[in-house]
Amino acid sequence: MKQRVTKRRLLLVRHGEAVGNQHGLFLGRRDDALTERGRAQATALAARLNDEPIAAVFTSPLQRAADTARIVFGDALLQEDARLMEQDYGSWDGLSMAAIQTKYAEDYQRWQTGDPTIAPSGGETLIELATRTRAFFETQIKGYDQGETLALVGHAGSFQTLLCVLLGTPLRNLWPYRFQNATLSEVVFVDDFPVLTLFNAH
Repeated sequence: MKQRVTKRRLLLVRHGEAVGNQHGLFLGRRDDALTERGRAQATALAARLNDEPIAAVFTSPLQRAADTARIVFGDALLQEDARLMEQDYGSWDGLSMAAIQTKYAEDYQRWQTGDPTIAPSGGETLIELATRTRAFFETQIKGYDQGETLALVGHAGSFQTLLCVLLGTPLRNLWPYRFQNATLSEVVFVDDFPVLTLFNAH
């Protein structure tokens, strides 16, 4: 029997609490800073991952992700990639759910059907988001093939879409994977098969 080989590990780190998260707002491209609690969360993750041998760290350039990445992993291995940015929520960015339901009621009802071809008002569809996260994986990650551990620091929307792409889960606006702030998830590639081995760990 052929022995299975672990080709690579992906560590997915969602950024710590940002200002908009603190107030329950939709945060897409709005470039909020980490709160003090968010920085403390990132520091706790750094202690947890202190002994991990990391080959490369890729981060969204939005400051809540990039600052989390620097706290957790330092600057030495850091590479920013715009394809890891959060979904573009268009006119919804920075609004509460209640405000969206009031100001964009019709769009919100359509979006709530889960159809991945429906975007927030003036924003990006999940299909478009999946296209860029897939392109990131194909160009930045697929070439690592010797058991390396790679870290990605990003956002709930882009990460849940990447998981859907990797695991073959249907895309839907009512997210099948709910990434929490400052948590660690892990995907291990056994031969060419991605396996979710850890999710939302602190």
